[in-house]
Amino acid sequence: METRSVKGYSKKAAPFTEDTIQNARWAGLCSGGERPREMLESGDCRNIMERFSKRFSDHLVETVVNTLEMKRKQLLTMKHELIRSECYMKKLEKDYAEMKQRYCDLKNSTTFLSDLKNMKELLEKNKHGKRAKPVYGLTSLPALLLEAEGIMGAETKLHNINKKLEKSIILDSCAK
Repeated sequence: METRSVKGYSKKAAPFTEDTIQNARWAGLCSGGERPREMLESGDCRNIMERFSKRFSDHLVETVVNTLEMKRKQLLTMKHELIRSECYMKKLEKDYAEMKQRYCDLKNSTTFLSDLKNMKELLEKNKHGKRAKPVYGLTSLPALLLEAEGIMGAETKLHNINKKLEKSIILDSCAK
């Protein structure tokens, strides 16, 4: 077998193929062995460049498409997670409002029960002869207002009766 030399390397001779010739020319172009313009004018180099350009652009398009697909999947995953989080947040807000209402109701009922207990103690003290001045809490205000309205209404009625009596006394004294 015959040996050939490429850039100072000796190898055993092998049959030349189109690819080996194109690869050798491409290596020569990359190493600057031949002038690029002469290489580009040859059909083999143009073929190599077109194939390389096609493969590179295909690879680039595939990489961009894969990246976009991955980002789209991540975006959809984040969107679903956001929707789940918003639903959970609404549930938590509803639970918080319910707990706040329960706390307010519990506080009001505690105040009511303590006032009721105080009134019961006062009632028992009054039964045993100890007259204590009544102490009213906040929950007693509506009852006190109703009682005050009744007293004020009675006072107004008594004033009206008193005026009618005075008129009748004056009429009786004038008639005599």
